[in-house]
Amino acid sequence: MRSRVLLWSTALALAASAANAGPPVRVTPLPLDGAFQFDPPARTTLLCATAYSNMVNFAYYYPAGSGKEVIDDLHLTGSGDLCGFSFTYTSANSATTDATVTFYANDGPGGSPGSVVAGPFYYYGLPRSNHPFSAQVPEGVSVIGPIIWLGVSFTEPTTGLLLANPPSIGASDDLFYQRPEESFMSFGGNPVANFTLTVQIDSPSPIRVSSWGAIKTIYRN
Repeated sequence: MRSRVLLWSTALALAASAANAGPPVRVTPLPLDGAFQFDPPARTTLLCATAYSNMVNFAYYYPAGSGKEVIDDLHLTGSGDLCGFSFTYTSANSATTDATVTFYANDGPGGSPGSVVAGPFYYYGLPRSNHPFSAQVPEGVSVIGPIIWLGVSFTEPTTGLLLANPPSIGASDDLFYQRPEESFMSFGGNPVANFTLTVQIDSPSPIRVSSWGAIKTIYRN
């Protein structure tokens, strides 16, 4: 009985935290400058399946600032070992940038990014790019999904992830999380706050029922 009371108290605390968080902070993305050349991201291995992909209908990007982490919620088509991922970014100048990529569980306060489930992965001296940066992950890194947060930060202040919608594989809500602000954020629905990301997994398993959707509706405008 004691364990049930503790679990119920924890659920109430999370619900209260989500309810008191208020609507996402609204920020403004930037339009892409001129024609944007785009290639599909590289596939990791034949044994891996794409569990999330959002790579069409892009017109904006979001430079959050040097060292700030932009973290998008991803509803994968299943769960399994992380094989690889890609992200697409651009910059207002030709400077190189370092990037850090981290995968989180949705077990933080109010359903925010919590425990690290894969990474962080570090990439150095990336050029200004109009193409997806694809990375393969060593075998046995981590089991992820079906609901995760994927965070990317850049050291160059004008570099940002591209925005696209809707995902062609998987789903994502119209908000993201940003650190160090520790805040849910959005673009007010125009554009939708989904970033150009892909995730590939091995040995996918079917999606299980989750209360995540109910929690996330609290933050919708």
